[in-house]
Amino acid sequence: MRIRTSNPSAIAAPASAFVHGVLVQEATTWLVISGQVGIDTSGKLAGDTRPQTRRCFQNIFEVLHDNDMTITNLVKITALPLRIVAISPPRRFRTNSIRPSLP
Repeated sequence: MRIRTSNPSAIAAPASAFVHGVLVQEATTWLVISGQVGIDTSGKLAGDTRPQTRRCFQNIFEVLHDNDMTITNLVKITALPLRIVAISPPRRFRTNSIRPSLP
């Protein structure tokens, strides 16, 4: 599978650590991951926003791993914080953990 990112110069640059488009070619396997929340295997919700974000992404990585995939197979993430002030931890985690893995 080949993944190519796209940030056309004819439009404004991304406002955060993301890309405007992702082209996936020659994909023979498609994994859809359901919405994840910051709950561990015992059913316990992690503390505040930061630990919940960390746990949520750990859950995503575990689903990828369980299907013989890695973060490089990840094409899109949609974060839905309940409060606007809660958007910073997911953005920071995405920037530090996922962005370096993009092609």
